[in-house]
Amino acid sequence: MLTQPPRSVQVVRKTIYVVVLAALGITAPFALGLGLLIRRASGESWDYKERWRGVWAFAVLCALIYGLMFRFLHPYPFLFSEILLGLRAHNLGRAVEWMGGLWFYHSLLAPVVALLCEGLIPTTRRVTMIPRQSLSSPGETRAQEHLLARGFHRIGDQLLAGFPEQLGGHGTVGRPLGGSLWQWVVDGFFVFPLYTLIYHAVVAGQSGTGKSELLRRIAYMDAKIYHMKVIWVDGKGDWKDAAGFKLAMQKAG
Repeated sequence: MLTQPPRSVQVVRKTIYVVVLAALGITAPFALGLGLLIRRASGESWDYKERWRGVWAFAVLCALIYGLMFRFLHPYPFLFSEILLGLRAHNLGRAVEWMGGLWFYHSLLAPVVALLCEGLIPTTRRVTMIPRQSLSSPGETRAQEHLLARGFHRIGDQLLAGFPEQLGGHGTVGRPLGGSLWQWVVDGFFVFPLYTLIYHAVVAGQSGTGKSELLRRIAYMDAKIYHMKVIWVDGKGDWKDAAGFKLAMQKAG
């Protein structure tokens, strides 16, 4: 959650923000539009820190190019003189044409505009992420497999231990670790909306990262929450996965 500054600071920031938007809307509308798009794409994501780091790097690069062009090409005197000549000659087409050149030159400042707007009025969804769990060691993996081989009923009964089965009418499959699907997070849990089940999906990951467990949870959710018939096809023919799926369906009723 964002920490709100004092009321007086908020008023000053909003005033500066409005003035900046108005000034940029006249002198650099391209930069303003692109900057707002960059700000939105960077702020509405779970990995906002990485995205804003990229925006900072991009802003430094664009500012460097902008400064080099300003230093060696001196675009302002030429552009402003052409705009004034067009206005004095009542040739609006010429004035607008060179004004477009000025706007295009200012578009290099789009990432700077994104940083400026975010600094004045922060809109980024700041979320405390759960640290990624490290993969089990070979010994731990063998111990887990041994427990699975001996106690499927216990594992099946704890399929969703510690998780609510549904939140906001959506089935729950676990806790979020990262990504940009913040719309699917409710009260700190990752849900799987019903409408997403009409799409094909691929679950990819290293061995031991929980692909089969995720699929079992989705299958359990489909049967228990959404009352769907679930067909499980296992190309490997792993009897442990088959037993785990069977127990999940029994638990779902």
